[in-house]
Amino acid sequence: MKRFSELSEAELLNFNADELNDSIKLEAIHQGIAPPVSLSEAIQTSGFKGHIPSKDDVAIYRLGTDGYGDDVGWLSEEAALMAMTGAVALESTYKRGKSGVKLATDNFVVLKRVILPGEAQTYRLHKLDEYVSPASNEFDELADTCYDTVRTTRQAAYNRQVAIERQAEYVRLANGDVAIAKAFWAKAETLDWPSLEAVA
Repeated sequence: MKRFSELSEAELLNFNADELNDSIKLEAIHQGIAPPVSLSEAIQTSGFKGHIPSKDDVAIYRLGTDGYGDDVGWLSEEAALMAMTGAVALESTYKRGKSGVKLATDNFVVLKRVILPGEAQTYRLHKLDEYVSPASNEFDELADTCYDTVRTTRQAAYNRQVAIERQAEYVRLANGDVAIAKAFWAKAETLDWPSLEAVA
């Protein structure tokens, strides 16, 4: 596998996403930038196994609608269910420059059980984030530069192909007279007239 800076134009045009990503990672390593680690590798490296209950965990119960939770919670399910009695879902409205609220008839109030991890669990989550997240934005900046190069190369190739196909149509409309076809082109097109060598 080649690093990104060694790729030919044909490779930039034809590589799939995985091949491009690998070439960018190799480029990063060559430049002394650590590429991001995959999540599965991060989990193995950190020893993270999901939520591990601890004595510091706190279970709370929240009321909210699907995809939305309020900032109020109850420490028992019974208390949350009592508060849920008669509750309706609301949604914001905006009409004629005025904000308002109306009943959200498509949404239902639901009870959600949420575990707030204790300090030990929070520390493990933080360590996992250290493994997954690169220490700096250097890799992201390199990847963005490489993706811009790929987009520019592919757009230029696309523009070339479009110009060649349009050129053939203009030459056909001009009965094979290139001078007339160029005159048509100058009036109607924004792309550069491709050289006849590129068409042949």
